[in-house]
Amino acid sequence: MAKALQSADDDFDETILDCPPSLSHLTQLALAASHQAIAVTEAEQDSIRGARRVLEFIAQKSYVLHNEDIKVTGVIVTRMDTTRSVDRSQLTSAREIFGDLLWDPVIPRLNVFKELDTNGSPITLATGEKAGAARASFELLADTFEKRSLTV
Repeated sequence: MAKALQSADDDFDETILDCPPSLSHLTQLALAASHQAIAVTEAEQDSIRGARRVLEFIAQKSYVLHNEDIKVTGVIVTRMDTTRSVDRSQLTSAREIFGDLLWDPVIPRLNVFKELDTNGSPITLATGEKAGAARASFELLADTFEKRSLTV
């Protein structure tokens, strides 16, 4: 994958490789080709455990990927339902586990995201009362990404 990306992304400052939430072969190839990694999790125990496993894999097995320079720069919590006490409790656990790696804001569970996904539409086309909040969440994450990428 690293070879395939050579010069393919020369016109971009950053290239994001979005992979399945697992340590499948595709994900490992993407990690081998990357300078940094961001884990995405939901506020659920199994998902948090999976994100933790990815970070541990990177820390302990980066040599297997032939990419010992890869850095973990963040963890993003998505599909957070703040009305559920179990989600709030799991977010607290995620903060304890990931510490400063956990980015703010968390991405709320909103129907607008489901509609965009179903239609294959970008967030810039979101409509409705929650559209502004949805865009603002991603703009804040983009700012965090930019700041943390500069330190890598």
